[in-house]
Amino acid sequence: MIKTQKPLENSAIKQCDRIFAVRGLLKLMKIMGMWQWKREYTNESEFQKYQRLQNIQRFCIHLPITFTYITLMWLEVFLAPDLDQAGDVLYMSFTELALVVKVFNIWHYSMKACNFINELAYGEHFKLIRAEEVELWQRKQKQFRYLIVVFLTSSIFTITAGSVGVLFSDGHQLPFAYWVPFEWHKDNRNYWIAYLYSVFGIGVTAVTNVCMDMIGSYFLFHTSLLYQLVGLRLSHLKAAAEEDVLKELRIIFKFHKHVRRMTRECETLVSSYALSQIVLSAFILCFCGYRIQKINISENLGQFYSMLQFLFVMILEIFLPCYFANEITWNSSQLCTQVYSSEWLKFSVPTRKLVYLYMEFVKHPEKVKAGNYFDVGLPIFTKVMNNAYSFFALIMNVEK
Repeated sequence: MIKTQKPLENSAIKQCDRIFAVRGLLKLMKIMGMWQWKREYTNESEFQKYQRLQNIQRFCIHLPITFTYITLMWLEVFLAPDLDQAGDVLYMSFTELALVVKVFNIWHYSMKACNFINELAYGEHFKLIRAEEVELWQRKQKQFRYLIVVFLTSSIFTITAGSVGVLFSDGHQLPFAYWVPFEWHKDNRNYWIAYLYSVFGIGVTAVTNVCMDMIGSYFLFHTSLLYQLVGLRLSHLKAAAEEDVLKELRIIFKFHKHVRRMTRECETLVSSYALSQIVLSAFILCFCGYRIQKINISENLGQFYSMLQFLFVMILEIFLPCYFANEITWNSSQLCTQVYSSEWLKFSVPTRKLVYLYMEFVKHPEKVKAGNYFDVGLPIFTKVMNNAYSFFALIMNVEK
């Protein structure tokens, strides 16, 4: 049984796709012009050729739709005669403003992000070496893939409810308000032109936003999982023989060195995205609550459901990067305890000295910063929610 089981385990380890949770997401990002088409290029001329083609793709998709639609939303805000009309679009305008930062961030770091994912997927220093690690990896990746499905489905339901709900309201009404350069309130043909552009524009921006949020969260998620893997390997030192401990420790030290490097690269990739999302989220939630409070539920049931769904998506959008960044801090903080629990006192004096030095090295947990201003984690999520409620209460008091 031992002879037949071992090859099966080795086969499972070799066949394990370390980033299978985001394979479908990366394909969608390529369609939206958010990811490099090829993993590797044979020469510089081939890279330049594909880069030009991808820039044309980005121009054709995002200039007439994403950026134009967002600009028209902000025009509606600035031209609104009162807070009620501006409030109908402000919650979405701030959301789309955060999207602009995410889009330019992923374009700026496009090659760095692609290399980051490729190293996680194919780097020899990150390969799994035990069947236990494969089982952990597959379980966690499946959970994240399920999270992508939930987030994308919720966003689609939000758009669908908002787009369909206005068709049953009295008079012409756009599902997501923006400034229209022609009269559409009384002209049926113009209304359908404005309506279709609104649905199409919000659909493209929503899919792009989901891609940006999920890939940013995945960078943090995968990095936190690497720290969990370090802890798992440290726990195996208990059963290791004295002559094997030093060799195992050297492997763990090298692995941990690569993980720390990836943490800094991950921080570079998500810093601007996390900063814009966290700073603007309080305003997004505030004006979302303001609009929900203004909706007549009996007359606009579809819009009310759409706003509730949007509120859920926005809270999830803020929570995910904070949670996974917090997981990096938590998993890295557990390494010192896991080293201490490896029964290191039974080792020889030179080995005990090495273990002690490593415990000093991992004493301070890793943290991910947003724009070098604050640490990303669950405490900042709590502050955002408190600020959103404070802004909402302030607006309601000012209106009264």
